[in-house]
Amino acid sequence: MQQNSVLSVERSLKVEPLATVASLEQHLLKMVAKQWYDFDRSTFSFIKRLKTKGSTVSLRHESSFDENGLIYWLGTNGRSVSPPPTHDLYLTAIDS
Repeated sequence: MQQNSVLSVERSLKVEPLATVASLEQHLLKMVAKQWYDFDRSTFSFIKRLKTKGSTVSLRHESSFDENGLIYWLGTNGRSVSPPPTHDLYLTAIDS
């Protein structure tokens, strides 16, 4: 029965008049879908490394975009994977 799959919550949802059923469904699915923090953390090697008794991690930021900081260490899963390739971004402003 389809009524069992509907979540009954006392909340209102404001919708534009031109919203489609598909766009509403997609929006509602995002609200109940698992997020990155809901998944198993067994693949995060940086957590395993931190939980290992007696292990220490030294992160000393030296300069911008170095490979020694906390954000780099987390983004590379404790330096176990290569960082994603960087891309150049060009901005162009046109005054009229």
